Amino acid sequence: MSRRQRRRIPKGKKEENSSYEEVLEGLDRIQNRMKREVKSKVVKSRSYFNIFIILAVVVVISSIGIGVLFPTIPQNSSSNKSSESTGENPSTDTLKLIFQDLDSTNFNLIQYRGQHIILDFMGTYCEPCAKQIEILKEFTEQYPYVVIISASSEDITHLATYKTQNKISWKIVKDIYSVSTTLQITYIPTIIHFSPEYTETHRNVGLTDVETLSSWVS
Repeated sequence: MSRRQRRRIPKGKKEENSSYEEVLEGLDRIQNRMKREVKSKVVKSRSYFNIFIILAVVVVISSIGIGVLFPTIPQNSSSNKSSESTGENPSTDTLKLIFQDLDSTNFNLIQYRGQHIILDFMGTYCEPCAKQIEILKEFTEQYPYVVIISASSEDITHLATYKTQNKISWKIVKDIYSVSTTLQITYIPTIIHFSPEYTETHRNVGLTDVETLSSWVS
């Protein structure tokens, strides 16, 4: 074919094709951008979902608190039981029964050796524990010479507020060194009596009435 016989694309046709290609390129760019945005949103959605799950777990753990470690005994439960020491328990002298006072100082329970000690494992969120506090108020009026200590794993500031609000006259301490584990406490409230010889002689799981407490120290 000679040079003269070659077909020439009209100028207007070239411009039309060029415009069409530009439109296609623009559509491709828009499509790619939309794909990236969709992918980004999916990633963000998954991240938000993961964060939501983590927060939900934290809230559940916080609301349960130490109740997971120390389930409360229903006040009318028939599982409340009392036991007396049979001499099979390890000597208390060998145990480190160290608590933290509300002023953040530590003390060993052995410093009260020579006196009757009532050790009350409790929780501020526990309704039976609140009733046990009222029983202990009545008991301490009759036996002011008995050392009473209420112990919990909760925050010291919270325990101090609880002590003030409930007008508690005896020590409330933080079980910072897991004495509850050492003494195998599984439910609250649990009351333990230590004799003046500093040995565990009585233990009761659930509410302990004034008559029972009196019999322990008489």
